[in-house]
Amino acid sequence: METALIAEPLTGNKLYQQRARLAIPVLIRQAQAEQPITYEDLARELEIPNPRNLNYVLGSIGNALNNLAEVWEEKIPPLQCLVVNKVSGLKWTPESRQKSTEFKLHIQR
Repeated sequence: METALIAEPLTGNKLYQQRARLAIPVLIRQAQAEQPITYEDLARELEIPNPRNLNYVLGSIGNALNNLAEVWEEKIPPLQCLVVNKVSGLKWTPESRQKSTEFKLHIQR
């Protein structure tokens, strides 16, 4: 949670912001497929050697979506929540599936 408060939105040139911009299409693909993705798989696709380095990447995406929600004056599902930890046994919940479906409606505009 602290990382999300510190991470800046997507528009800067810091490495995590550049990676966040690269991660968005991957996460949109996962949302459209209604499938989560593990930190490890996302890191591999983005060619990030350590999945722990995704913390600021995902925080930046979350902050950008929160800012966009304020501008649009409507809720935007937290796209970054599609990334899950395969070791902890964290399950993707029906609520997450609903958020994915809501996100699909936003990207079809």
